[in-house]
Amino acid sequence: MTTKFRQTFIAALVVTALGVALAGWCSCFAYQCLVVRVGPRHWLIPHMGDGLVRLFWMESSDENAEVLPRLHNRYLGFLIADAKSKRDPALFRLTTDRGVRIASRGQVPAFGFQWRLPWPSGAPSGVVFRLSLVRVPLWVPVVLLLIYPAAAFLLGPVRRRLRRNRNQCLECGYALVALSEPRCPECGKGFDIAAVSAERI
Repeated sequence: MTTKFRQTFIAALVVTALGVALAGWCSCFAYQCLVVRVGPRHWLIPHMGDGLVRLFWMESSDENAEVLPRLHNRYLGFLIADAKSKRDPALFRLTTDRGVRIASRGQVPAFGFQWRLPWPSGAPSGVVFRLSLVRVPLWVPVVLLLIYPAAAFLLGPVRRRLRRNRNQCLECGYALVALSEPRCPECGKGFDIAAVSAERI
């Protein structure tokens, strides 16, 4: 990994972490949700609110079902529609909706996991939804994004000192002893030939 690419990668991680933190702070005032249909009966729903990040995976027994976010009521709505109502937008909007209640941070544990939890009751025409859920505090993805930048910042001086003591290129670690030009043949970074000591190999 070249230095330029590493620096770009670190900057991207830091910017992403700051973006996630800002979005999480905003989610304490307005919920944020994205519904992505990944198949005829499957949806991926990332949700952020109350300092928690929730990732829903929805499955439906009916291909005519739809999942719509209704976040102002603190739940995700299930919009059930048949083929006829899908052709009529007005009727489609008036079909019965069911929902997954989203409790606030103080009402649920910070970490949570559910796998294929069924909702057979209350759905019309016998439609069954199954919900898989992962719930973590907002600081978890932020910390994960900042692990590599923090390690690079803290370990960078240590790595450079070790390479200097071993007469290696500070950039790529290539051995600099017995070179005729003051430039690393591996990465092209210049160095001071007088500072390279054969005794410290």
